[in-house]
Amino acid sequence: MVLIYDKLVLNGYFDYDSIAENLASFLHNRKKVLELCAGTGNLTFHLVEKGFEMVAVDRDFEMKTQFEVKNEYKNIPFHLSDIADMQLDTTFDAIFEHSGSMTIERFSNNSLHLKYQDKEKLVLSLQRIQQHFKEKGLFLLNIEVLDNKKIETADFCYQRFVIEKGKRLHSFFDKQTSTTILILVENSYLSIDEFQEILEKQGFSNFSNTNMFFFCEC
Repeated sequence: MVLIYDKLVLNGYFDYDSIAENLASFLHNRKKVLELCAGTGNLTFHLVEKGFEMVAVDRDFEMKTQFEVKNEYKNIPFHLSDIADMQLDTTFDAIFEHSGSMTIERFSNNSLHLKYQDKEKLVLSLQRIQQHFKEKGLFLLNIEVLDNKKIETADFCYQRFVIEKGKRLHSFFDKQTSTTILILVENSYLSIDEFQEILEKQGFSNFSNTNMFFFCEC
């Protein structure tokens, strides 16, 4: 699955150049940065090239293995951990997650909602994140538009179907092997106001957002 993931995200699903450029404009002189749900490092490596001191966290062993294969820098720590269990021996100027377990989604009426799967685990994750900040640290989550999507290359055809709020079907057809992988994903949502209320209880403040990111301080 990890190779399919890289095929997809590197062939049109994300524009990592643009994402990294936007992230860098927010981070400014916050140089020590933790990336949550870092995957195979596609965004991590872009930010290293921009001069940031990166640390990566992901709970998936296959992602970690592929990260290490691709890692030309060799000095980027990768911690195999769920966010809710994260215990690192350092603190950070900024912590962000892009398209992971805490993505903010923009609905067709332009309202923002946090996608999550378990509320208790969400609170535990925010507590762990809060513990890893330096003073006045910056926390960022990406904002995605909730819509249907199609990406086709010479090797594969990917389609995402929004069935209803909180439910999506992902279809990946490998043209070389003529195999199809179908994944149904179901999520729950909090309104942005409900999410901010939870964040405030964990010590976060100064909430704001752009088209691409939701951010706050801790």
